[in-house]
This record gives sequence, C-alpha cells and structure tokens, in this order.
Amino acid sequence: MLYLLYTSDLPQAPNVTIGTFADDTVILTRHNEVLRASSRLQLYLNVLQRWLRTWKIKINESKSTYLTFTSHKDPSPQIYLNNAEIPSAATVKYLGLH
Repeated sequence: MLYLLYTSDLPQAPNVTIGTFADDTVILTRHNEVLRASSRLQLYLNVLQRWLRTWKIKINESKSTYLTFTSHKDPSPQIYLNNAEIPSAATVKYLGLH
C-alpha cells in the first residue's frame, strides 16, 4: 500500500498507458509505425527517469525488457533507461504470466 501511495503521481503522457501492480510496472504505447511507437516509449522513459531520480527510486534495469508487437519486419530501435540499454525480448513475464 505504501508503494502505491509513493508512486501515485507517476508521470502520465499522451499515447502512453501505464499499468502497475505492487512494484511491477508495464508501460504501453502504440503506433502503426515501429519507429514512432519506440520514440514515444523513449520520450516517456526520459520523463520517468527524471521522476525516479527526484523520488530516489532505483530501477533494476537488468530485470527490464521491452517487447514490440508488429506485423512488419522493421527492427525496433534500442531503448534506454538511466543510460542502460533495455534488452528486447520475444516474450516477457508480467505478474507471473508470459
């Protein structure tokens, strides 16, 4: 409960959906173009990074991944948080589900 109160002012952004449960967080964005969706995600992560620094919250980048759903074969650009490369994955586990 304290974590939820502490993070209740998590930054919001247009075209970005955030889901939280306890200390698990998922950030969703979408666009018909992979580069646009990735750009939106990176812009949000930059804002989130400043918020995390302000509230002295540490993120374990090694437990973070991103997943791109697309019908195109366009590669997704690399995503970063705290200057650490977030690895792309073919599947992710969220709340115990793949």
